[in-house]
Amino acid sequence: MTRPAFLAILTGCLLCAAVAATSAQTPVDTIKLGYLEGGKFVVYDQLRAELDRQLRHIAPAGTTFVFLPEAFGSGEWQKDSCRTLAYQLNANREFDLVVAMGPWTVEALLEANFKRPIVALHRFAPGLEGIIANNRPIASNLTVHRAPNRLESDLYALARLVEIDTLAVLYFPSGGETDAFLSAVASMGDALGFEVVTGTGEDIYGTFAPFAALPQVERRADAIYMPTMAGLDERQITRFIGRAAENLLPIFSSEGVPIVRLGALASNSGFTYFSQARFNANKILQIVRGATPADLPVDFDGETGLALNEATIEKVKLEIPVSVMRTAYTVEKPPNPDATYYSLTGAIGRVFTHNPEHLAQSERIEAAAHAAGQVSAELWPHLAGELEVGYADDNYVHNRYDEIDNSWLAGRIWLRQPILALETIRNAGVAGSEARLTETEAAIVEQQLELTTTAAYLGYLQAQRQYQFLAEYRQILDRIGDITRALRQLGDSLSTTAARAESERHQASADLALAETELTAARIVLNALFNLPGETPLQLDTVRFAEDKLWFDFEQIEAIAPSAVRREYLVNQLVGTALTQSPHAVRSDQAVALGHERLSANTARYIPRLDLSAGLGWADSLAEVHGFSDEQPSWTIKGVLSIPLFLGGSRAEERGRLQAELYEQEYRRDATSLRLMRQTRTRAELCLTQLDNLQPLLRSGNLARQHLTQTLGDFEAGRADISDLMEALHHHRQAGMRAISARYDYLTSLASVVYTAGFTPHDNGITFRQEFYRWLSETFR
Repeated sequence: MTRPAFLAILTGCLLCAAVAATSAQTPVDTIKLGYLEGGKFVVYDQLRAELDRQLRHIAPAGTTFVFLPEAFGSGEWQKDSCRTLAYQLNANREFDLVVAMGPWTVEALLEANFKRPIVALHRFAPGLEGIIANNRPIASNLTVHRAPNRLESDLYALARLVEIDTLAVLYFPSGGETDAFLSAVASMGDALGFEVVTGTGEDIYGTFAPFAALPQVERRADAIYMPTMAGLDERQITRFIGRAAENLLPIFSSEGVPIVRLGALASNSGFTYFSQARFNANKILQIVRGATPADLPVDFDGETGLALNEATIEKVKLEIPVSVMRTAYTVEKPPNPDATYYSLTGAIGRVFTHNPEHLAQSERIEAAAHAAGQVSAELWPHLAGELEVGYADDNYVHNRYDEIDNSWLAGRIWLRQPILALETIRNAGVAGSEARLTETEAAIVEQQLELTTTAAYLGYLQAQRQYQFLAEYRQILDRIGDITRALRQLGDSLSTTAARAESERHQASADLALAETELTAARIVLNALFNLPGETPLQLDTVRFAEDKLWFDFEQIEAIAPSAVRREYLVNQLVGTALTQSPHAVRSDQAVALGHERLSANTARYIPRLDLSAGLGWADSLAEVHGFSDEQPSWTIKGVLSIPLFLGGSRAEERGRLQAELYEQEYRRDATSLRLMRQTRTRAELCLTQLDNLQPLLRSGNLARQHLTQTLGDFEAGRADISDLMEALHHHRQAGMRAISARYDYLTSLASVVYTAGFTPHDNGITFRQEFYRWLSETFR
């Protein structure tokens, strides 16, 4: 065989193998889906997305499900449009089956003589609506999902939340079933002890109009029950619920979390999208395998999960039992618009202007400044004036050797100016040093208060993040519970699996309640520093301390101090900074300087004092006899020299005491230096270690979340059991909580390092983190 022929054969074999491999990877069956919906509705969007996800999960090898955009129709809440779309879909032969959602859709398809399989979803009362007769769909190509006892479970749940005398029911009809439905509600009302009223109204297309029906019931009812809010977009739903809330009318929906998120008080089907989607995805798979749609099961109860809206509970002034709140899925209220927003620097500024401890320190500094000024004032000239007006009896006049009249009048102005007063000068120096020491002590208190505020701020952020994480964790368990219950009803799981999931959910609820208490405590601590009531709502800046910001810290430390030697140098620089600019070190130096000032003042007590005294006087007190008269005015000037000779030994005793106090302060200065060196070094090394550990812990948390998502998908598809899922779940919780703790432990340690080293970030208008990395860049550039 020639070489060209061999190469040609080899190339052909490779091409055939490639074609065969490609053919083997191509799905054998592609099932094309179409959708017909009564109108655009948020509930349909979520149910459609979940159905698509479930079909991808359970699709066997060799089968794929594809949605054809050209096989989608939305009637825009017009019955005639649904009919038109049904005829168009009947003419479109590109898809294999249609999913019909909402009112009119099934009826329109059957009227158009649609023969391909029809899967009907989200019909509240299909028996009353006429698409089920004798517990069987009315057409052989139709399968329907009916949730038995939905009405009863809804009304029982509503009666637990609201004390009802009169219940308004606003019902969106698919046909002529309204009277039968209202009769069923009235029967329940008789059992639960409330009256039922309703309202009617239609738009120009003959579609039920809730806004027209609401005024007919809003003054008469205690609550509104709306099985569906079909016909309204999200903006209209929010506006409609808000209008009802203005009249303290809570709205109960049957359509789950999406409507509760838009403002409904509650729904008793908080987690049934998975159930609905899985049940119907299983039926679609059976239809693909050849089953007759009408022969497939109709009834499937996805069980219930109470969902509550916190903001609406407040608006309609309801008091929901704590036990109910903690076991229900709760749509948390948005941040209070009246809540004051605080950045870290703003929070510290608030403490400095309103905290009593800081205000007391400010007054203490002012008092010390006045005391220093008071001593210094002794060196300034003293000017005084005197005026005497008097009258004496004759005996007094007689007893005087000088001849005076019974009345006299005299005045004097005098000036005293110290010329040499070394003791006063030294005392002024002592008072000045005491004032400076007071300022430094106040700076220490201020720095401690700033660190306390920073720690409380970070503590609130940590408590908030932990609460959010545990709330998300419980939501995952809510979903797992919905999955296990659905799989159990479908025969794909055991009751023990559902019990395991429910047990985990109860534990998660308890953890969440504890996290909520810790969040409340953190808010109380921060409000106490702000001198505000503990329940005052807060909104804190989370951007500056977000997880993504910390990657900058990794990069900075890695670039500046990658080795152990460089890190040792960094720590030594911090120690040196602390020894020179920490207010504790400054205070120690000032205390020693004050001791020397006091000793100097003690020595000055034996230094002579020289004062200048001058006076100007006027008097009218001598009797004018024998030609004698007063000469006015008179003046004097004199110098006064005071020399201490013996002070009874008090100065010597005082000097001994001051000398001992000075030695004490010198020893304390050394002790302060040693303490600062120890604290700065240990805290800096701890901070750097926490930063090193933070990176893998953050990655571990992210990987644990990804692993949980994958395992949850495998569990839904039957490729993992409950033990695998619980292991992934526990790892996710442990890794996530450790990542949160590590993040805020590092930030708190960094703040401690910054303040121990004597930095004053608030004075510079920046955060402790910015201050540290600014110093780091300047020191190591």
